Amino acid sequence: MSDFNAVLAGTGGQGILLASKIMVQAALHQGLPVLGAETHGMAQRGGSVVAHVRIGECLSPMVLPRSAHLLMALERLEGLRNLAFLRSGGLIIANSPDRSFITAEVGQYLEQQKAAVVTLDATALAVAGGSVRNVNLVLLGGCAAHPDTPFDLDQLRTAVEATVRPKFVAPCIAALEQGHAAAAVSRRS
Repeated sequence: MSDFNAVLAGTGGQGILLASKIMVQAALHQGLPVLGAETHGMAQRGGSVVAHVRIGECLSPMVLPRSAHLLMALERLEGLRNLAFLRSGGLIIANSPDRSFITAEVGQYLEQQKAAVVTLDATALAVAGGSVRNVNLVLLGGCAAHPDTPFDLDQLRTAVEATVRPKFVAPCIAALEQGHAAAAVSRRS
């Protein structure tokens, strides 16, 4: 893979920054050049938080509009607000039980762009796994189930071990595995 651009969008407190750090760590463990950046906005008050991760040779950590291979939306509306970053043929992984948040107009745009859309009810999966705070990891695990991402589940497990405090490693890895399994099932159906 020559390059890979990801935009992670959500609101304050959803773990966008941790998810981007894990992506960066996964790339570093593969020996890939990687840059990351985040915008916090009103994060402490539930405002927009966006992180950019660029894997490969690049001069800036910021993803340009229409160049993201992946848009990971922890919050549906924030995903829609950041849709301009998605490249033609890109992948959206959204925290949603279904595609009802995609209006007819947005659906038409995504179809024209040949974008793949994967929805995971990451909130329900995280709650079932024991912590709603792991929505970010559930979605990240879902990303690893898609063949167009530059990391697999084992690489993310290693990155989690290097990134989070030891007492949180096991639940974080369990959340990754939940998301990976759910995304693999949704790809087959």
